[in-house]
Amino acid sequence: MYQLAGLSIYFLIIYNILFFWKIWSNPFSISRSELLSTFFPSWLYIGRQARKFQSWRLEPCFWLNFHAHPVLSSYYPPHVLTAWIGSFLNLDDAFVLLTRTILVHFIWMSIGWYFLLSVSYTSIPLLIFGALTLTYSAYNIKQQPCIVYTISWFPWILYGITTNNILISSISCGNSLLAGYYPIGIQMLGVSILASLLWHQSLLWVSIGFIIGLPQLIPFIKYLPKTIRTKANQKVDVG
Repeated sequence: MYQLAGLSIYFLIIYNILFFWKIWSNPFSISRSELLSTFFPSWLYIGRQARKFQSWRLEPCFWLNFHAHPVLSSYYPPHVLTAWIGSFLNLDDAFVLLTRTILVHFIWMSIGWYFLLSVSYTSIPLLIFGALTLTYSAYNIKQQPCIVYTISWFPWILYGITTNNILISSISCGNSLLAGYYPIGIQMLGVSILASLLWHQSLLWVSIGFIIGLPQLIPFIKYLPKTIRTKANQKVDVG
């Protein structure tokens, strides 16, 4: 069984390479839009600050209160680690590293769906088909790191719930919060809590996950009243 699972994971990796072959072979084919204008520069900033052992909490030019914006994934471990590594590379190689970090998260997502489905099914072709279908559905194919990071942890939250493994679901919840795309994260959390209730599983993972996510949640919540999302800062033009 373990050998079949290992072969299945190899297949999921190969499928990812084939599916994203254009990007694997030429990462600069997606050097456009927000990936190039927003996420790559902010990722570089994190890495360069980390290399100097300096905080990236504040940024003097564009974001100002840098870490208050969850979409920048300021405290998401893989993002920070690759940013630090990228700080030692030239710009081209650093961009390649960021794009491949995104692609690896699709592999991570597909493995998560595979293991989640394996809780209820034993047919290897069915597990592979389900994992690929759920991973490479239309909405998931994004180039914004925060979105891919966040979604990649969804199957792992559910897997932890179905197997009653609080450690897995807690770490997965925490990482999804640190990844920073909250429009999707809130929906994931709602579905996962509902799943816990329906399957009569403990909700302790929610509390632990939020504790893990506090480095990003605290600055975000403190900054939220200053944004246009609040009524106090909304200006109505009555003509």
